[in-house]
Amino acid sequence: EEAKGHTGGRWGKGGDLLYRWGNPKNYRQGDSTHQQSFGQHDFRWIPKGYPGEGGMTFFNNGIPGIERKDSLAYSNIYQIRPLIDDKGNYTLMENKRFGPKEPEWKYIAKDTISFFAPFVSGGQRMKNGNTFITEGPKGRIFEVTPEGEIVWEYLNPYRGNIHHTNGDPKQANMYTYFVWRAHFVPADHPGLKDKAL
Repeated sequence: EEAKGHTGGRWGKGGDLLYRWGNPKNYRQGDSTHQQSFGQHDFRWIPKGYPGEGGMTFFNNGIPGIERKDSLAYSNIYQIRPLIDDKGNYTLMENKRFGPKEPEWKYIAKDTISFFAPFVSGGQRMKNGNTFITEGPKGRIFEVTPEGEIVWEYLNPYRGNIHHTNGDPKQANMYTYFVWRAHFVPADHPGLKDKAL
């Protein structure tokens, strides 16, 4: 019931959005030149004890022509830290926009265009400070350092048998090795106890 209106709830704002970042034109505080997020998803709070704790990471699709005005097809991972007052409320910058002004960290491929996923995919901060990334449509999973260096990468070699409904083989499409999203599981995870890795 509280979510139907603009009052009530933990922060007294009902179902209103409490925080938004990357496109201030959505709340009439900027224009397209201020937009920094394009088709964003997979927002994750960085856990306590991890480098960047208290901030959040997200996957930024960046579809050319539709979203990015430079017509280049590239994605990136952003790390931002919302501006919060001493009571835990999100605050605005002087220009009435949600901060921060810029991401505190980002990953973009060195050649820009070799990292692009127009849908699915994700990014996850690891305890060692690196970031675990899924480039879903290509079936690519990789880890990058804070400096953006690739530590390792894995290309999914598995594909299903693709058939028409009558059982005839179907030509594979460009997303044959598609991976929705991968999650990093550390070797000391309790679920892996007594397992041969």
